[in-house]
Amino acid sequence: MLHFQRRTLWIIIYVTIPLVIILNNLDGTPDNEHVGEVSGSDLLWSLDELTVEQQGGIAWLDLRTAKSVELSVILNAIPTTSLALPNSTAFASYFQGGKFVISVTNPVNEAAFDESLKFIAQWVPADIEAIVVSGPYSSQWVELIQKRLQTPKGEGLAISFAAGKGLARLASPAMSSPDQLAFLMAVSILKQRLSGYNIQMAWDHRRSESQVTFNSTLSEDAFYPVTQEEFEPVHRAFSQSASVRERSQLQLHKYLQTAMIYELPFSFFVEQPSRLAAVKVEDVNRMMEFALEQVKTR
Repeated sequence: MLHFQRRTLWIIIYVTIPLVIILNNLDGTPDNEHVGEVSGSDLLWSLDELTVEQQGGIAWLDLRTAKSVELSVILNAIPTTSLALPNSTAFASYFQGGKFVISVTNPVNEAAFDESLKFIAQWVPADIEAIVVSGPYSSQWVELIQKRLQTPKGEGLAISFAAGKGLARLASPAMSSPDQLAFLMAVSILKQRLSGYNIQMAWDHRRSESQVTFNSTLSEDAFYPVTQEEFEPVHRAFSQSASVRERSQLQLHKYLQTAMIYELPFSFFVEQPSRLAAVKVEDVNRMMEFALEQVKTR
């Protein structure tokens, strides 16, 4: 069992990691939400003025004025080692893109950060794919990460998923695909069309293939062609959201984490407005047909 010094003010809670407990908390949380988000900071940074430092498998989003350091470890296996779980500010674990991710938030304090790394090194297996950090950049802390996490000592279990929940499921084009945004708009329009039927929709980004699930079967009648009048307010809403350039640390951290998981450049998120501007009603209708074919064949 690990021992922590009193000055770090960590709250120690005992958690048995074997999978029943951890998997019960890994429901269909979309990957645009952060499980365990507790940061009280209201600081924002512009997407157009950010620097990502990369060294080996470590990607660090340099946020000079941040009051905390967010660290995520992306794994190809689920940790099964049983340890005392430290919780300085926040600890979260979840699936994203077919990977298992653990995230820890620390104050900008090297001693507390090092204690987190020591815990992670004892808990996670040697299946680390990437490490994502956001906060004030420090080459000394990068070296500390490399030192602590060079040879993790935990045990792991291969990642597998049960069949998706929901009476209807639609698979999304890959995040790197030019069709993804058109598909998101098609699904948004489909949701509006079904709003009077009390049909609930949820995204599942845990698997390598993102899926949208519904609590009811879908009638083929709902997939009729999208008109320009139907398309424009949805496209405008997407564009207005992307035009807001200021983001919180947790939002930016999530962008970088997602970029690492899906092997995308961070600029993929910076350039979202220009990619949205290229989406036309014809693209959305093509994705509506793509969704309809899935309904027909299931």
